[in-house]
Amino acid sequence: MRVGLAACSDPVRSWIDNRLPGFRALLAEHGISLDERILADQPDASGPTSGWRVPPQRRARLVHDLFIDDSIDVIADVSGGNLANEVLDFLDFELIGAHPKPYVGFSDNSVVCLALYEHAGLRPVLWHADRVLTRGVGDLIAIANGQRTQPQLISDSTLLSAGSPDYPSVILGGNIRCTAKLAGTRYWPTVPDGAWIILEGMSISLPAAATYLTQLRHAGLFANADALILGQFTAIDKSNARADLVTVAHEITELPIWHAPEVGHSQNCAPVTLG
Repeated sequence: MRVGLAACSDPVRSWIDNRLPGFRALLAEHGISLDERILADQPDASGPTSGWRVPPQRRARLVHDLFIDDSIDVIADVSGGNLANEVLDFLDFELIGAHPKPYVGFSDNSVVCLALYEHAGLRPVLWHADRVLTRGVGDLIAIANGQRTQPQLISDSTLLSAGSPDYPSVILGGNIRCTAKLAGTRYWPTVPDGAWIILEGMSISLPAAATYLTQLRHAGLFANADALILGQFTAIDKSNARADLVTVAHEITELPIWHAPEVGHSQNCAPVTLG
């Protein structure tokens, strides 16, 4: 098994310096190799504004190269931040769709995951692959084998686990702020009837959550949905304000609210397949 590293959002020099060695070593213990051509594109951060951006054409080219390389079993994007939107106009979705394989990304990569779903017919996975350092390699192996990843979903009185007959057949969404960035663009996902929407956020306040939920409602994200899944909202959860989030989310979306406590930015977060 071979994993190709990508970075469609902000540069990942810090991740390379601090997380890559452990990530590489753990995968090697399980016979999993890494394609690290990503290293050639990452700038050194030697000043306050140095190394802040890799040209989007280069970021897209790396993604193309990884998709067409038959030795790569799964693509793991390890970037986050703000810049993933830039890469969308340079992605060749026809080429990608002709060479389908699992793609894993989180946070700002929500925009790439949703665009790959909409225009390349893929079912990307919302997750940061280096969470194998906490969870072990089982999730990554399952993803590489094409298995649908299904985190636990919880309501006030019900628990849905993978394989439950009532588990939603389609889940779409991602980071709340980053998903909202697609509103009004051709990369906006088509939400089929009965889909469940999943949203998570890290540094999101209650006013920001209400604003993004309203924007997503205006954009039509909830129109055909049957439920809203709230993943981790790190700042809100830390301030013990999740009940307020649930109230405003239900008020704005008029959908039943479920929870995915394992989905988000935590070091032990679980993957979820989109689509």
